[in-house]
Amino acid sequence: MSIQDKLNTLKAEVLDFTQQIVRVLSKKPTAVELSDDSPHLNNRTPAQMQADVDTLTTAHAARTDNPHKLNGTILTAYTDTELNAKVNALVRVNTLPVSQYGSLDNSALPASYTGTTLRITAQVPLILWGRYYLMPAINKLITDDVSSPWSKTLYVYAEIVGGAPTYKLYDTFQIDSFNRLYIGTVSVGASAISAIAISKVTKLDNFRLSSVGIGAAIPYTSGLPTVTASIPGGWKP
Repeated sequence: MSIQDKLNTLKAEVLDFTQQIVRVLSKKPTAVELSDDSPHLNNRTPAQMQADVDTLTTAHAARTDNPHKLNGTILTAYTDTELNAKVNALVRVNTLPVSQYGSLDNSALPASYTGTTLRITAQVPLILWGRYYLMPAINKLITDDVSSPWSKTLYVYAEIVGGAPTYKLYDTFQIDSFNRLYIGTVSVGASAISAIAISKVTKLDNFRLSSVGIGAAIPYTSGLPTVTASIPGGWKP
């Protein structure tokens, strides 16, 4: 190959290289100065994109469904369910030997009856051996628990069944236990309820507070400390 041919080949290669550079540069977007009135990214300005980010951030912060799936092991922080499980594991039976059915104020229990239905029309607080529950409102047929309740006295209990508080009726008296508390009676006639006697209960260990002398109950009185009290119901001072 002559020198002239070599020069022509080199010239062609240089021209081709130059054209490739031009093609690459032609694909590079033109630089623009970013400002609130400079359209870019689907014609959205920086102010609009910042507003989008703020909206998403606020919505994310307000979520309560644990979107990152964090737990106490990762953060040393716990949900209410996890905290309750840990507290219940620490509060052992017999550690706090206190039971209470009903509030400690003078309000009446929301108990009534119609026909064969026992009604508790509002939630009632329950502490059973140191553990707190809310007894549900109920419309309970007496035949739900006792198949043949007629002309009997039924015994009413606040009871924990499957971890949940509920009311149970029995046609025989049941001894209190760590998951059951006797709260009263339902008197049943030939075809319907004739009377109910459900009352608040305060119990320390195995001993109930009572204004009536009964069994191993602990006597108490009511009234004001400025008024002379008497022990009612047959209690002997």
